[in-house]
Amino acid sequence: MHQVFEDELDEHFQIPKEFGVVVTIPVEFPLGYFGEVSRIPAE
Repeated sequence: MHQVFEDELDEHFQIPKEFGVVVTIPVEFPLGYFGEVSRIPAE
């Protein structure tokens, strides 16, 4: 979906036009148990 506003992304992050933006989102669960996840609040 980022292709819809890729020009704005390029401008904001100063990405040269000869580069493309690629996004990878993992969708699986890791093997094994890694305990509870703790996150610092965004604010």
